[in-house]
Amino acid sequence: MGSPASWRKQRESTSPFGMNVLLFIYRIGGKKAVYCIAWCASWIIFLFNGRVRRISGEYLELLSRSAYGRGIRLGRLSSRRHIYSFCRAVIGKIVSWSGQTDFGELGEIDGGLQRSLARAKEAGGVLVMGAHIGNLEVLRAFNTLKIKKTVNVLMHAENSLVFMNYLRSLNKDSSLNIISTTDIGPSLSVELADRTSRGEWVAIMGDRLIDESTRSVEVDFLGKKAKLPQGPWILASILKIPVCIMLGLTDGSGIKVYCHELGSVKLDRKNREQSIQRYAQEYASELEKILYRYPYEWFNFYDFWSGSE
Repeated sequence: MGSPASWRKQRESTSPFGMNVLLFIYRIGGKKAVYCIAWCASWIIFLFNGRVRRISGEYLELLSRSAYGRGIRLGRLSSRRHIYSFCRAVIGKIVSWSGQTDFGELGEIDGGLQRSLARAKEAGGVLVMGAHIGNLEVLRAFNTLKIKKTVNVLMHAENSLVFMNYLRSLNKDSSLNIISTTDIGPSLSVELADRTSRGEWVAIMGDRLIDESTRSVEVDFLGKKAKLPQGPWILASILKIPVCIMLGLTDGSGIKVYCHELGSVKLDRKNREQSIQRYAQEYASELEKILYRYPYEWFNFYDFWSGSE
């Protein structure tokens, strides 16, 4: 079995030509045409990629068991539908960056849209803690909604360089500024502090370890122990800005915004790791709540749980 950082070993399988074909089909046939392609792709992956099928099945079983323990019945969950949701999300990301997505009908979960827009109208910076659940493309909606807000997305893109460079080429004027990084060092922290002082936002994923040497803390997640990185919480304490868990979830009626405010992160110097663990556990608990409602939006297709080794 893999380690909690085994996602880095997955080879990139995208090509600009294929993505251009998808955009052409979208312009000609609209959403139904590209979602039909996603449906076909999901069946191919489901039938011929045993590793993805196994990982999906293990996740859905954990989720069902965890939900049942809390009195929530999710019914029968399908790995094929889970994979289809991922294929749709990838296509949605490409379409969104091409500037062809209409953000005018964004929905919300528990007041998340209004809460995030209220934050966006403020002058100060915010650290957006995301996850590989749904997508963060919803952050591009702020400019569409006449709220000018630059968002700096920290991303480890070593195994997706072709895909990320392609997205940049689609919309060079995007309000999302992707910063490729393998380590949050002093120089990057200083740069981000300067950007947030000008009212810019910083977005970072809080659910993946970069490699086996990444400093981490253990949390309870869907009934098992999982390792989450310490780095995002250390960065949050350095920047001294409010932290929001923000996700864009998709259902039959479109994209819905989820936003949970954590406030400023303050770490106890004497018990820093324990402080980080408390914040990471709150983050993990919020992700659980979302997955109980949107079970197919989990896109970590690798051996995520430390206990799976």
